[in-house]
Amino acid sequence: MIKAEEARRMRTECRELGVIAPPEFWGASDAFLGECYNGIGPEAWPAWARKLATLILNRHELEAYVHDFEYASARRSFWRFTVANARFAINSCIINIHRYGLTRLAWAFAGTGIVLAVLCQLFGWRGFKETKEEETT
Repeated sequence: MIKAEEARRMRTECRELGVIAPPEFWGASDAFLGECYNGIGPEAWPAWARKLATLILNRHELEAYVHDFEYASARRSFWRFTVANARFAINSCIINIHRYGLTRLAWAFAGTGIVLAVLCQLFGWRGFKETKEEETT
């Protein structure tokens, strides 16, 4: 969980970078977005492990921010789960190409984001399915 001010800053950065997100993301309250974001890593991990993963993988925070919103608010279906994970991978490419241009560095960071999305797809269904869907207000 992050403060509403930080959630607003992150959403503004997402907008500036051209990140794709569900329409509800752009209209959700800053407080709700702050409650959704738990850092990088599954909810089942202890807070210290997510903090460590977020520190190590901090270049992927914006992707995880949108992803956490989707995990908190999307209808519980395998389709929505898959779309959220695909969006993570696509946003990783968008963000890193925007930041670093069409360079090897951009593709390396984008590749890491794609691997994270694939890991979510392979191992995250149970957590997604068991998470209570929240209202986006």
